[in-house]
Amino acid sequence: MDVEHTIEFILDVQAKQSGHMEAIDQRMDGITKLIQQGMRLLLDNKTETDRKINALIDGQLRTEANVERLSEAQTRIDAKFEQLAEAHKATEQALKAFIDSLRQGNNGH
Repeated sequence: MDVEHTIEFILDVQAKQSGHMEAIDQRMDGITKLIQQGMRLLLDNKTETDRKINALIDGQLRTEANVERLSEAQTRIDAKFEQLAEAHKATEQALKAFIDSLRQGNNGH
């Protein structure tokens, strides 16, 4: 067995492995940078999504409050229309009575 040849073979294998390890380290560094960029993008997207969700919630709450106020206003309007209808009936009856009295000719003479 040739010891020098064996040592040379081992050193050659170690050199190749060292080159492979450097390539792996570079790839790992690249992957780490990609992951970091991806995490930043996810965080930015989450922040923007949270902002939009909060705006939607705020809009929904305001809409619900407006609907409630409109419902209350509609109830008041309905009550006013009922009063107006009653007043219209009373006016109609008074007008009919007045017209009937004119037809009868009882003007006090």
